[in-house]
Amino acid sequence: MRLIAITPDWEAVGALFVATLVVLWSRRRRKRPVATTPPKGHHRAEYNQAGPKLGKPSKPVSLEVRAFKVGGKFTLRIPLEAGGNELIRCSRGIASIAGEDLKVTIPDWLGDNMGLEEGSLVRVDNEDGKFNITAIEALPSYTRRN
Repeated sequence: MRLIAITPDWEAVGALFVATLVVLWSRRRRKRPVATTPPKGHHRAEYNQAGPKLGKPSKPVSLEVRAFKVGGKFTLRIPLEAGGNELIRCSRGIASIAGEDLKVTIPDWLGDNMGLEEGSLVRVDNEDGKFNITAIEALPSYTRRN
């Protein structure tokens, strides 16, 4: 009796393997939600304390405020009526609304790089749609590097 060796066609095996991976990947992708929108009847402004002005383009604002330490971290309290309400959109994720103020906590590394000390004067603005902080009064030994 003679044995016949059957050798697989490796190109066909590779194509079958790739097809299996594509099918499994597409099934996995189908289980994920397609859209992440709020339910009907809810408005996006209801999810944010900023109110219905959140979606409107903000006017250019430039304010000077003092940086104070609260709990060991530099904090800016920007009055909403003085222009803080125009800074809400560009400061999402780094600011919160506390009463009638927009409260921004400055990270330690940024306060050190800016040369801030208790009561330093800083300028905040929304130029180019970004929240910008610039030190006006810094430590005497601080020299701007840029």
